[in-house]
Amino acid sequence: MLDQPTNRFTFKKLWPLYDPNNAMEWNVNLPPSITVAAGQPLVPVSGGTINDVQTITIGGTATGGTWTPIINLDGNALSAAAVAYNVTGANLQTALQAVVGASNVTVTGNGPYTVTFVGALAGRPMAPITYINNITTAGTITVVHTTTGQSAGTYTPYTGSGTPTCLNSYDCATDAGGRITKGSAATGGLFGEWSYCTSAYYAGTFATADCPNMDAGAVTALGKLISGTAANGILRIG
Repeated sequence: MLDQPTNRFTFKKLWPLYDPNNAMEWNVNLPPSITVAAGQPLVPVSGGTINDVQTITIGGTATGGTWTPIINLDGNALSAAAVAYNVTGANLQTALQAVVGASNVTVTGNGPYTVTFVGALAGRPMAPITYINNITTAGTITVVHTTTGQSAGTYTPYTGSGTPTCLNSYDCATDAGGRITKGSAATGGLFGEWSYCTSAYYAGTFATADCPNMDAGAVTALGKLISGTAANGILRIG
């Protein structure tokens, strides 16, 4: 006997109200650690490409021992070689480059250490660096996410300010590294799938009731109402 089919779709897609063949989508990037509903207006983030920067400070009463930095990349925990509690910035850079590539990370300072992701990792939001602490005499390690990476083409959900230019196509969520999952949890899809971009409509006709946070300002920025109101009407964009 065949098993009964199971509906495993846990996310919603915004569908055009009329003429779906004339609706146009493009790819967008989203900031890390957020959820975005289907139909939510999106605002382009200014600033272009910004590299991810993290600051590591060794504190407490460290007098010896080692610690192991771990870079979390694409869901993988990449452990560098253990380094001394008072490692130089140059040697910490060498250890980190060994796991992500010689051109992809730089370290300045000899404590605190400023870690900047560049090269192939330029403009990407990176999850905070973690570590294994084997520093003796109550040594502490603090990681501060000084600047979150951002690529050109990043959009953020409209919440009443800014100028939206498109509508998010799917319910989606991002993790600390900016990976996008369809649905409301940043845990990967049915088969663990994820991507660094999702789609958004920049042209088409939609029911405003399907577009969270739609207001008069968003309507004006996106297009025009064919009928009804910003809360319950028909909106044409593009």
